[in-house]
Amino acid sequence: MNNLTFVQRLVLALIPFVTELVRLAGAVIKNVTINYKNHGTSLGFEV
Repeated sequence: MNNLTFVQRLVLALIPFVTELVRLAGAVIKNVTINYKNHGTSLGFEV
């Protein structure tokens, strides 16, 4: 029972972190896609 509460607290603590991570990853992917379309480089970044 004690483990369950610990796991629940852990999950609740991780939710904002995961949400932020997903949002950040989405922004990065979007930027890479835009750069790829604009510059046609394999990585999508200007070096």
